[in-house]
Amino acid sequence: MSRSESQCVSKPRCLAPRGSIPGFTLVELLVVIGIIALLISILLPALQRAREQSNAIKCMANLRTIGQTIALYANDNGGSLPYGFVYQGETIAFPPAPTYNQQYPSSGYTDWTLLLVHEMNGTYGSDSTQQESINESVTGVRSYFLCPSVDTGNMATTATVAYITHYSCNPRIMPDIGTIDQFAFKTSGAFIFMHPYHLSQIKRSAEMALIWDGTLWNRSGSWNCSADTFAVDGHRLIQGYYLTDDYAIDTTDAGINGNTPVDMTPNDNGVPVGSGDWNADTQANWGNIRFRHTQSTSANILMVDGHVEAFTYNPNTRQPSLLRKNIGVNYVQN
Repeated sequence: MSRSESQCVSKPRCLAPRGSIPGFTLVELLVVIGIIALLISILLPALQRAREQSNAIKCMANLRTIGQTIALYANDNGGSLPYGFVYQGETIAFPPAPTYNQQYPSSGYTDWTLLLVHEMNGTYGSDSTQQESINESVTGVRSYFLCPSVDTGNMATTATVAYITHYSCNPRIMPDIGTIDQFAFKTSGAFIFMHPYHLSQIKRSAEMALIWDGTLWNRSGSWNCSADTFAVDGHRLIQGYYLTDDYAIDTTDAGINGNTPVDMTPNDNGVPVGSGDWNADTQANWGNIRFRHTQSTSANILMVDGHVEAFTYNPNTRQPSLLRKNIGVNYVQN
């Protein structure tokens, strides 16, 4: 036996055919796969949390921009906040009184988001007929009304047209002006429609919620939320304390006060309500506030004084940290 042959006997790898490369055994391959799977299971939740935190920060930035634009709007309109919504043909006795090119029930309307887009970019008109082709890819301004935490894959739209928004407003402070002021009717018998507040009329501005994430519903192929959160706190805009800070007038809920949590009961919207409709983007919950962030346990809210604050929701108790004093404003009759 030659010297080289004797060396190969003591070194099994020498027995491999010349030019071949030793491979993994099945056990080694399974170990590597197991390690990779373990690393993914550890890293993926962290990456998801980081992405959600980034989305929440972007959402807060959107709301701050909206708050700054609302302040500009109020400055240009005698201190008045925008109205939440108005159909073409409804009488507007306060500025700005938009003009329409279409007849109701066509798309001639305006809401607070359209008014703010006009405030951001004056080349666009203040109603839907003048902004119907605007989307975030054209101007950038519409993107401020789209929350980055909305799953656009599951909630796809054919186009982000002017009326799409993921944010909704306090329906007493910035109302749909076709809504009768039930508080005025209850207390004085006055039959009047609601008007938006002036900034100077709002007390406790630092704790008063103005704009928040709204629940979405697929209407006519587009996931959208109501411009005004008409169903917030169990429809108490039209019953109970009427979203004012006069809690004593409420005979529907014994012991109600400003420190009780906002009622998150689904709107029902004419359809049966199930357990999956609580704090969810469904038809049964449309017109309500939505705690969308941090796995549906947090909502970003623009307060009247301009700062943005995060409030939480407990899915077990179905109660938020948002309190009635945060949405019940001091009453002002216009």
